[in-house]
This record gives sequence, C-alpha cells and structure tokens, in this order.
Amino acid sequence: MASLVLPKSVALVLIFAVATVKALLVALNYMHLKFETSLLYVMVIVPLLIVAILVFALFPDFVIHGQVPHAAPF
Repeated sequence: MASLVLPKSVALVLIFAVATVKALLVALNYMHLKFETSLLYVMVIVPLLIVAILVFALFPDFVIHGQVPHAAPF
C-alpha cells in the first residue's frame, strides 16, 4: 500500500480548497443562490473586496507597529 505524505502547508491549502468548494456548492444548491440576480453578488463581493484590501494594506502596519512597549512597573 502506497502512502502519500504531503507537507503541512500543502495539506492545509488542499483542505481549505475542498472546504471552500463544498461550501460554495451547498450555498448555490440548497440556498438557491444560483437563481438570484447579480445584484446580490455585487452586494456581497464589494464589501469582501474592501475588507481584503484593507487587511492587506494595513498588515505591514500591524506587523511593524503592533509591538506594545512594556509599561514601567509601579
């Protein structure tokens, strides 16, 4: 019996990809989203894009300035 050993990062990407596809299929079929108008998709995608842009734009600031200096003891 052959075994396939994947690096942890590849396994995580594969797990999240399968979970995303499964969630998309469930939403489209059981929530009947495939019959909705494109306005609904715009109302969902635009805020998600804004959040993604803000996260990636502010991430360097969090990394550089996220270190809180230790307060002086009382």
